[in-house]
Amino acid sequence: MNGKQQGKKQKKQAVIPQRDNYSRLSFLHQSSRLLVSTGVAPELGRAYAGTLKTIAKKNVLRLSPHIKRSICRACQVPLLAGITSKTRLVNNSKLQTPHNDILVVECMVCEKKKRYPVGKETGSELWVDKAKRNN
Repeated sequence: MNGKQQGKKQKKQAVIPQRDNYSRLSFLHQSSRLLVSTGVAPELGRAYAGTLKTIAKKNVLRLSPHIKRSICRACQVPLLAGITSKTRLVNNSKLQTPHNDILVVECMVCEKKKRYPVGKETGSELWVDKAKRNN
């Protein structure tokens, strides 16, 4: 076989734009969580999380909502339950119906609170989860 025939038989690999940037973001996310959870260098983990957000903005990359929710917006600390954050379920409605439940995540470093609706009947689902379910 000559070179042209050989090239036709090979399958084309899918080209993912900015693959190297996404792999860098993945490394920064994993290492920031590891450094904070083990207590080896929590300030370095905080810096990695800040760098992750900066790189995503400069390269105009869309971060997964799961990654966005795992980093405090105020102080850039990775939010780990029991280590750097407190998580509780709150329902301030008069009837205490389950569709009014709110998940409150509080950063233990800066005491900033993030609130997410998690009621059963809200119908709100992240676009990432919908895409996974449909595929």
